[in-house]
Amino acid sequence: MHNNCNTEDLARYFSCPVNSHNEWDPLEEVIIGNVKGAMLPGWDLLFNHASPPGDWEEFCKWVNTDGKSYQKKHIDAANQCLSEFVHILESEGVKVRQIDDADYAASFSTPAWEVPNGFCGANPRDPFLIIGNEILETPMSDRSRYFET
Repeated sequence: MHNNCNTEDLARYFSCPVNSHNEWDPLEEVIIGNVKGAMLPGWDLLFNHASPPGDWEEFCKWVNTDGKSYQKKHIDAANQCLSEFVHILESEGVKVRQIDDADYAASFSTPAWEVPNGFCGANPRDPFLIIGNEILETPMSDRSRYFET
């Protein structure tokens, strides 16, 4: 039997903070998001293709904002759910880490486009794909989420 792994490869492999090789082993550690500073994205070309006609306008009526902070009642409800989720995970022995706060109210751009603000860090799994001990950054079609990583 030929083994291509050397001691250096094994040390790097086992020192990696991320290792996910299947979807069914018991969860040991997780990174969860937070909703502090969550913003509704300002209008972007993406919504012409990602929302059915009229839905974006209806959504803005429901949350009473566009490109501004979510209403406090929504942030409070989300924080309550997150707190309970963390409690459940920790009571099951899962180590829980939470992402750092960010300023989602700030505008940002690339040379090709600009958006008035970010979105939130509620879904930190979205911009990453974990395979083994590799973390791959995945593209975010929503420009307000482009720099979440």
